[in-house]
Amino acid sequence: MAEAMNPLCIGRYCGYPPDDELPDTWQLDKCGACPWGYKANETKYCIQCDKPPDIYDWLYLGFMAVLPCMLHWIYILRNQKSLKLMVAQILLSIFECVCACLLSLISSEPKGDLQLVSCGVNQLSDWYTMFYNPQIEYTQTIHCSQEAVYPLMTIVCIYYAYTLILMLLFRPFILSFIAAAKEWSGPLYAALYFHPILVVIHAFIGGLIYYSFPYITLLVSLVAIATYFVWTNVTTLSSSLRHKVKNMLIILWHMSLLTFGIIAISNENYYFVVLAPFPLIFYFLTLQFTDPENIDKERHHT
Repeated sequence: MAEAMNPLCIGRYCGYPPDDELPDTWQLDKCGACPWGYKANETKYCIQCDKPPDIYDWLYLGFMAVLPCMLHWIYILRNQKSLKLMVAQILLSIFECVCACLLSLISSEPKGDLQLVSCGVNQLSDWYTMFYNPQIEYTQTIHCSQEAVYPLMTIVCIYYAYTLILMLLFRPFILSFIAAAKEWSGPLYAALYFHPILVVIHAFIGGLIYYSFPYITLLVSLVAIATYFVWTNVTTLSSSLRHKVKNMLIILWHMSLLTFGIIAISNENYYFVVLAPFPLIFYFLTLQFTDPENIDKERHHT
């Protein structure tokens, strides 16, 4: 339908860009990629995106923002034996991520504001416009690659850049007053590896993550908490209090992830949040039936 109205401008994501000198008119002889922050409408004119992101988009941005913070915590909890140093690094990682979020929002349109304007996401192909460049008679290609999901692609990359810069600025300086560099440098070096990896993952499969992140969150949360309890030999709720601070932080983080995933899946039906504690309760109630020692005792008894 859209292509029939403007047959000279073909392609799913091609459009007529607005005239810089006369913003209310369009350059009808320049069918191609829309400018950054614009998206082609049904009549093939590039219209500036001015709608706020919906709840699901904010949750996706929250998921991508939490990823580096969560990876920081994993490396910190695995490598730090000093409680003081562990707490200091966790607090610093939270500070870095929060500041990076604020800076990313301020740097995006509308600049200086914590709000965002979005083009929205209609389908998976919106994330991969480079695969939909049309060809004229199989000889001439019209390049219409653009950020049709503006700003969901760029703002995440900006956020990862900010977190890395803030980490290099603050963490070595502050932690040098608490302990020697060899005691806290491990998570720092790990971050120098996983930040570029996160950017590459986002660039290639950001669209797939957008549609699957609620299920990824639930799965990772359930597997991680069960694995941690098995490795630390936590078999009852009382045994989880042996290392109060560490275990309570992990349990709270697990509950937060479950709540986050449930909200994203439930489509704003927030009453499903009451299901968040159930996996943890189920784990403690059924663990005695799957404990290998109990199974061996029962077998020998019979």
